[in-house]
Amino acid sequence: MSAPGKELDFHIMKLVKDLSEPEVYARKHAAWTLARMAQKGHAGAIVSCRGVPALAKCLGDGEAIVRGRALWALHMLAKNGEGDAILQAAVTRRLEEMASDNAEIEITHSGSSEIKRVTIAELASELQNTLR
Repeated sequence: MSAPGKELDFHIMKLVKDLSEPEVYARKHAAWTLARMAQKGHAGAIVSCRGVPALAKCLGDGEAIVRGRALWALHMLAKNGEGDAILQAAVTRRLEEMASDNAEIEITHSGSSEIKRVTIAELASELQNTLR
């Protein structure tokens, strides 16, 4: 692997580790950054660095901002060709449970920095549709 590839993997592995940190800021920042990285073409690297199981675990986080951002990151992975990895992480039941979660989070669209507010329920529905 080239030096830039190793550097990318190191950065992703740090973010994956941060998903289990006790501080909410570390977890929400890690999930946000992984979502943006998936949007920018690094979905395969995130999957290779075991990002999907860590993000799936965050779907049960006690903080809505962490749940929502992890859900958004999984959605961006699915939209960028990694839907099979998400299905293997068995998140389907968790997505069904999130269908009534009306907490709002902020996300950005692929290819833009425009911020959009959505509910966790809306995002869970979008991910379910993407995985079908």
